[in-house]
Amino acid sequence: MIYIFLSVFFAYLTFPNLFYLYGFSPLAWIFAIPLFFVLENKNFWRRCLNGLFFGLLFYACLVRWMTSYNELGYYAFVVALSIQPVVFASFLKTNFKNKFLEILYPPALWVTSEFLRPFLFHGFSWTIGYSQSFNPGVIQIVDVLGSYGISFVIILVNYCLFKILKASQESEQNLCLGTIVIAISIVYGYGFFSPRFIHQPLSMHSFKICTVQPNINPHQKLNRDLVPFLIDQHVQWTQECLPYKPDLIVWPETSVPDDFRRDGNLKNKIIDAVEMARTNFLIGAALSEDDKSFNSAVLLDERAQILNIYHKKNLVPFSEYQPFKEMVQIMNKFLNMKSYEFEAGRNLGVFSSNFSIFGVGICSEDAYPETFRQLALKNVGFIILMLNDGWFIHPEALVMHAQNSIMRAVENRIPIVRAANTGLSCSIDVYGNVSQQHPALNTKDYFLTTIPAVSIKTFYTKYGDFFAVLCTVFVIISFVFN
Repeated sequence: MIYIFLSVFFAYLTFPNLFYLYGFSPLAWIFAIPLFFVLENKNFWRRCLNGLFFGLLFYACLVRWMTSYNELGYYAFVVALSIQPVVFASFLKTNFKNKFLEILYPPALWVTSEFLRPFLFHGFSWTIGYSQSFNPGVIQIVDVLGSYGISFVIILVNYCLFKILKASQESEQNLCLGTIVIAISIVYGYGFFSPRFIHQPLSMHSFKICTVQPNINPHQKLNRDLVPFLIDQHVQWTQECLPYKPDLIVWPETSVPDDFRRDGNLKNKIIDAVEMARTNFLIGAALSEDDKSFNSAVLLDERAQILNIYHKKNLVPFSEYQPFKEMVQIMNKFLNMKSYEFEAGRNLGVFSSNFSIFGVGICSEDAYPETFRQLALKNVGFIILMLNDGWFIHPEALVMHAQNSIMRAVENRIPIVRAANTGLSCSIDVYGNVSQQHPALNTKDYFLTTIPAVSIKTFYTKYGDFFAVLCTVFVIISFVFN
């Protein structure tokens, strides 16, 4: 049992954690070795139980920040997420006649279990590969294989190290050692050489973007009487942007938690802010159309004319909408659900302005690789992600959320600007490098960045998670015929 605790501890530390916000990424390369010792030579049910125990402990630690938002939902979420290691442990096989296939099967199975999870649990796309988000030398290969490619290599190295410790035959040890050397060489070699082939800017222009981080308690946004005050808070920090003459000023998600188009007072406040800045504005708002509410992004030109509107497509269940509306009152009482009730939009957030064509995502949408891939296919020059992230008081939750944006930036080689309510407000370049972490988490401030617009259609942009599909097919064939 101590081996499971050790594996859980290492896995937890690889991600943003209580001890270090950016995680100890090297531990990912050894975290599963104790787990393999536990699973070896166990029958189906023992493997299931051990996988479940690992999953419950690991995810209980990893997403502990959910307790500040929804305590009962946290427990349900942990149980649901634990299905992934249960699937991995249940179908793990180590009795292959071909030793090379035996080495490939565990990492392919792990990738398969991660790949199936987003289909079961909407939006939770973190893989063990995300543990390397702040290690640019490793993650460059995701523009071909996606984050699942990093997961594959991590589990491959873990399993090979396990076999080296267990194997009695020198030939088997040499095979595992050679596999590790080749895998690491490919990953780091690609990470070293691939940036030299990234070029072809869409234009020679760079764009100056200023985002406002007001650090407003999201619960205040549920009180419509406070909306004018909230706008004033954003205007105050907008004034700090003006000396830099930005091309675009961005307010975060639901910065105006009402339909300002239908309220003369709110509309005038927005117009005054735009006229003061005399530049383009991108603001988050709760818009209403045909008796339906939307979590929206609105682009205004320097004359406060609306150029584009995007309604968020990928809503968070039990937070932005209620899957079972007849049970809303019960859920609100016992699960502490929030009162937003949005409808999902239908179109992508492709915005055309007088200075660039860019993409827009809202909050959790960076957890959907396919959404950002589709934006990249539309030839947007960069993507802005707007967040209302004050629900989570633990700073590691905010940094963990930023790992999504890093992966999306490298997968599609597209710059991403994060405009957050509480942080992490930053810009991410096409190599996954995060700009200086300013403003700090949970503070009032503004963030100024200059980014180029680029147009690079990567292999991943064109073909998506083909590698994960390939792993899934390999696992099915190997499990059935071996």
